[in-house]
Parts: sequence; C-alpha cells; structure tokens
Amino acid sequence: MREIDEFVRAFREDGWASEPFPRMLDIVGAGGALPLGTRLLEDVSDGGTFFDAALSYLSIDEFDAAVDRAIEHLVVGRAPNPDAADSVIAHASLQASHSLTPHLPALWERWPNHRSSYEMWPWRGADTAECERLAAAFDHDPSSADARRAWAGLLESRSPGGIEAARARAGMVTELWSPGYEGPTAPAEAWFDLVGFELLDDGVRRRCADAVFHLSFDPAYLGRADDPVHVRPGTHPTWFDLGDPVATAAFGGSVEEACAVCGGVLHRLLELGDPEVLEPLGITARSRVELATCLSCLGWTEDVLWFRHDADGRPSPLHEGGRQEPEFPVGALPVGEVGLVPTPARWRMQDRALANGRENLHRVGGEPTWVQSADHPDCPSCARSMDFVLQLDSLPDGPGEWLWGSGGLAYVFWCDRCAVSAGRWQCT
Repeated sequence: MREIDEFVRAFREDGWASEPFPRMLDIVGAGGALPLGTRLLEDVSDGGTFFDAALSYLSIDEFDAAVDRAIEHLVVGRAPNPDAADSVIAHASLQASHSLTPHLPALWERWPNHRSSYEMWPWRGADTAECERLAAAFDHDPSSADARRAWAGLLESRSPGGIEAARARAGMVTELWSPGYEGPTAPAEAWFDLVGFELLDDGVRRRCADAVFHLSFDPAYLGRADDPVHVRPGTHPTWFDLGDPVATAAFGGSVEEACAVCGGVLHRLLELGDPEVLEPLGITARSRVELATCLSCLGWTEDVLWFRHDADGRPSPLHEGGRQEPEFPVGALPVGEVGLVPTPARWRMQDRALANGRENLHRVGGEPTWVQSADHPDCPSCARSMDFVLQLDSLPDGPGEWLWGSGGLAYVFWCDRCAVSAGRWQCT
C-alpha cells in the first residue's frame, strides 16, 4: 500500500514528529492492519506505541498470519526490532491465544518476553496434548527450572486438565522459588489466585464468573476530547466497538446511607438489577444490588470497605472501628448511565500494562486485571474468600474525573452466601 510506504518513509526521516499514531489509525481504519504490522515487523526498528496499538485492529483470522511471521523472526533471529516479535506474542496471548497453540513447542525453546510478567501467557492457548507435555516436564525433575515453568504453564492454561494437573503437583511447591526466572516467587496458593482460582484442600474453586460485560459510557461522560490520540477513548475497539448492551445500569451519585468510618454520604459505584447480568455473575441472593463505597475513605482510611445488602439490595456498612476524619474528603462521581455489553472472546483477558491507557478496563465479571498481586478479601460474615464481580478504571479527565490512588483500578467483590460486598483499589 502506498500509504504504508509513505508511513515508513516519514517515520524513518522524522521519527515521532511524523505523528505516526494518527497515521496508523487511518491505515488500520482502511483495513491495512496486517500489511502495516508485517511491514513494521520487518522494516522499522522502533515501532513502540503505534505498533502495539495496531495489533488491536487485526482481525482474529489475521492474528494467525501475524503470529506465524513473528515466530519465524524469533526462530531465525532476523527481526530488526527484537521487541516487535515479542509484542506480537504478548498481544496474541491476550486476544487470540488459539493462534499460539501450534507454536508452543517453539515458544518453549525460544522463550520470548523472558523475565516479564507475561512470559508464560502463550500457554493460555495450551491444548490437552500440551498440558500433558507440561505435566511430564514437571515430573521429570520437579526441582528444575523447566518444571517450574511447566507448572506455571499449566496454571495459565486455565483448562480443567491443566488446572487439575497443577493442583495435583501443588504440594511440591513448598518453598519460595527464587527469582531469576527460576520460577515463581510466591507459594502455590498465590499462583492459583493470579489465574482466578482458589486452591482448596480437596480441589479448586473459581473466584470469578466466566461471564464478562464491559461498561459502555456515553462519550460526553468520559470527555477527554483533548487527550493525545493514542489514549483518547474511541480510538480503541474496547470503548465503542464491542456490540450492543443487554442492560443498562446507574453509575455514580450517592446512596441513602452514611459511611460508618467518616459519617459522610456513601457513593454509588454501579447498580445492577437485570437478571441477564446478575445470574451469569453468580449473584443469586438478591434480585438487585447497589454496589457502593466511600470514596473519601476507601484506600486511604481503610484498605477494604465491606457492606451488607438488605432484601432490596441496598448497602449498609460493616465496620467495627471508631469514626475517623477522612484525609481526602470528596463528593460522589457524577451520575450517569452505562450500558452492559457482553464482552467478545477477544477482550475477555486484558492487562493494564499492555493496555497502556488505551483500552476500556471498566468491566463486570471475568478475571480482574490486577495492578499488583491478586488480593481477594474474606467475607466478614462467613470468613470465606469473596468472588470478584466489578472492576473500575481511573477516569483521568472529563465530567467523571477520578483517580484510584495515583491512577489505578478499583475492585468489588461479592459473597452470595451472605449478600456482602467489598471494595478495594490498587495502584502503582
């Protein structure tokens, strides 16, 4: 394509002054994602942000070709940008793990993204044969680095066979494995947490619903029209290109209950009341749930805030300490309405670092995209570990501007046995 030739020429001559990101959006909008990605992989040594972003505009079928080319470069070692092939593998691990399935033996040998948090993500595409190979690799020498990699790969598969094979071998993970990558640096339980399972004495338990819904905001609520184009909502498919909502929900505003910590009004996060959403999330104890918190106290005065929900789903605080003055008193998020859009398979797995501010990370259900380590609170009523139900990203601009800490993510959890919710946030 002539546009791609001009894109490459301009970037080579003028670098970032050539405004490559908006040029990239024009090309992928015209159906040129695969030829652009292939050209950048082979001819440009510094793709960076716009190369990673272009991968989100590949069709699922085109990912097969992109992965084939990246694997070829990894095997022969001739890619001008060694990070580009690794980036294809990382993004395929999230968006199109099936594209990696036939290449897992080669990836095992080449080990792309070594020492990164996503080095074992390709094994999200592990099939039964690959899980059996990983189990055999572990059993060959359970104390070896290969065994530790194999165990992590079994977990990343999230398949029944892979999870069971990892559980059966979890008793051998009795010490902290050393960094370097000679394996995980946390006990077995923490690694099950990271892939959405709780390790029990007699099996495992899924800690989140399989159903996932993205929150669809009115563009006016988000604002950000003056943001750089590479992080402006609307330039990534997860904002406005996932499909039609199956339900709507009230977002923001206040609820008729006082915070037990500071005495101020509680703040609504999201109100859920549609059975098409509640039932897939595993919320059966109530037909309506108003998820709330105190924005003045959460994460500052108290790390976790718990709420019991009455028969109508209204929250009341569970707090045993005394009253405290909030360090950062704030008001509620502006009231709005959001759509709940069933998340396509491609976007069920997201990562905050690779999203790099571009993706919509406001989600209900599925696995959370942790900023730090997985951290599920225990229900104060039954002491059982709570399940994840809601994730809200920071809103850096617009009418609903709000940052969780320095700009992290908030997580809400649910105990259906006790009709109790809890919230916490994480940031870097």
